[in-house]
Amino acid sequence: MNDLFSKRRNHHFMQMNKYLRYVLNDHFVLACIFLLGGVIFYYSETLKTLPQGFWPGKIGLPIIFALHALFGRLATLIKEADKVFLLPKEQKMAKYFQQAIRYSLVMPSVVAILLVGILMPLMVVSMKATWISFVCVSLALFLLKRVDMIFQFGMLLQKSVVSVKVNLVLIIGFVVRLLIFYIGAFVSPVVMLLLAGMIALSVEIYLRNLSNDFALNWDLLIDKEKARIHRIYRFFSLFTDVPEIAIKVKRRKYFDGLLKKIQPVHKNTFLYLYWRTFLRGTEYSGLVLRLSVIGGLGLIFIKQPLISLLVAALFFYLIGFQLLPIYSSYDYMQMTKLYPVSIKEKQSSLMKIFMVILGLVICLFAVISAIIFSEKKYTFLLILLLLGEGTFFIKWYMPKRLVDK
Repeated sequence: MNDLFSKRRNHHFMQMNKYLRYVLNDHFVLACIFLLGGVIFYYSETLKTLPQGFWPGKIGLPIIFALHALFGRLATLIKEADKVFLLPKEQKMAKYFQQAIRYSLVMPSVVAILLVGILMPLMVVSMKATWISFVCVSLALFLLKRVDMIFQFGMLLQKSVVSVKVNLVLIIGFVVRLLIFYIGAFVSPVVMLLLAGMIALSVEIYLRNLSNDFALNWDLLIDKEKARIHRIYRFFSLFTDVPEIAIKVKRRKYFDGLLKKIQPVHKNTFLYLYWRTFLRGTEYSGLVLRLSVIGGLGLIFIKQPLISLLVAALFFYLIGFQLLPIYSSYDYMQMTKLYPVSIKEKQSSLMKIFMVILGLVICLFAVISAIIFSEKKYTFLLILLLLGEGTFFIKWYMPKRLVDK
């Protein structure tokens, strides 16, 4: 069973790495750096204005720490065929699930350390925390997350107290975590860690008892793992095509009135097809919506005007860059070659669509900046910046990239 989990883990890594190179591309990393830099600057400036003993921080930090356990699902890497081929080995799968729990704790542990590291300055201001507090909170987060993983495993059994009332267990678990972290905030971090350790030890004994004799709910186990993998692929689908999930296409009949305004002439063939692709599919329209929302939030929460302008310009470029693949979305169809449209008209059709979409994005960012910035010169500067960037993108960059293969 040890070898089985290792093989599946390695195969899972290969699958994830295949898509991670599209997620961690230069453009996305650059956008994250700008956003992170703006948030850190705003966070540091805000901390300077907070008084010692900042009570909202003392009230809110335990809630944030208690919510940490909601991050991360149990990765069992179980497949559909396992309920047939592994059923005879069910009683020997205890070590398999112990490895699954340890593997599933890696990412939440990293997030816990980052979370405590980011919130440590606020802890110092609110609670006069020391390095001991940092260690105690980090260990408590790890122990309580392990408790959560064990309970997630308990929910996958045929006969388990945990699986009787799942929602009740989740509520009780959150309340217990909240009380523990409030004890850490108002009493002592050491006492908090001791309580978390006692709970973890009790649940660890419960896990060992389960390992002696258990019966798996195979259907639920497979459904949970499928749902977990599907969520990961949904995230990857924001950056590239993922064959493992189907792209939803909706009729959206209410857009027919807009499409009827396109004259049904030969040169508008791709203009109609591209608009249909954008409006009916969720791949491109959803992408524009998400990036526009993130860019708008960057304008709202980054208080430094110049950094906000750079973030808006960056997301404006990302929207255009991520829409470029729509150009070749019909290349595989031989029907489009029966009455061929010239490459020049095909490129012109896409440029017209980009002018409308990027124009709407400029209007959205301009409205947000007009509301956020007290000095209107920044709104005017933003409009000029995005108009210049859009003109450069459409008139120079796009023709260089749109090359038929």
